[in-house]
Amino acid sequence: MRTIENADKAIVLNEGKVVEEGSPQELIKEKGQFTKMVSLQKEAANFNI
Repeated sequence: MRTIENADKAIVLNEGKVVEEGSPQELIKEKGQFTKMVSLQKEAANFNI
């Protein structure tokens, strides 16, 4: 998630509700939905057909 890695704050929504909030670095440490999204993006970037 390069576009937000230097952001002061990120907000993760699930079904229209805030489920996580904090700096990207803080959210990575929480190992919640934000971390899952980052992992999925990394996997997709390395996907080859």
